[in-house]
Amino acid sequence: MIKFLGYLFTICLIIMSICIVNKYHIFTSKEEKQQAGAYLAVFQEFYPPNRIPLLTAGERKTFYISVDLSNVHYKYPELIKAQIENYLRGSRVVLLWDDMNDLITSGLIQTENGRPCLFENGELFCCKDKSLTETLLETEAYAWAGNVGGFGATYKVEKNADTWKIISITNNWIS
Repeated sequence: MIKFLGYLFTICLIIMSICIVNKYHIFTSKEEKQQAGAYLAVFQEFYPPNRIPLLTAGERKTFYISVDLSNVHYKYPELIKAQIENYLRGSRVVLLWDDMNDLITSGLIQTENGRPCLFENGELFCCKDKSLTETLLETEAYAWAGNVGGFGATYKVEKNADTWKIISITNNWIS
């Protein structure tokens, strides 16, 4: 009986180790890890280095960018988060990971008649994926700041060697 419990304990430890290893993506392929770069390329299109200082210029002390990843097909959003955090490091932008409802609940987005109307000191950045493969992302991305303060498009991003580049932008809109 003691020998059996020892085997059972060993098996449990092995299973727990596999779960921990998988959580930290040791079994994730290089290509899967690199897919996060596709989302960073789209984010950088919306927030190029020369635009970021303008967001926090003058009287505006704080500018929020909230990134909503709830509609992306990529299975490791924490890798996207790490790349975006690294990209914005050193800026005065406050980075959030909330969706529209979370921002309304926190009071950052104002409502009128129960509908969102204004994100006074920020923008909500969202991607809604159409498709994702190891070498191609097609996503509808937009930034929203209010009823008449949003813009977006459909982006195709392709991996060439180890770099993700936007190859087409279609269905542009602005409000």
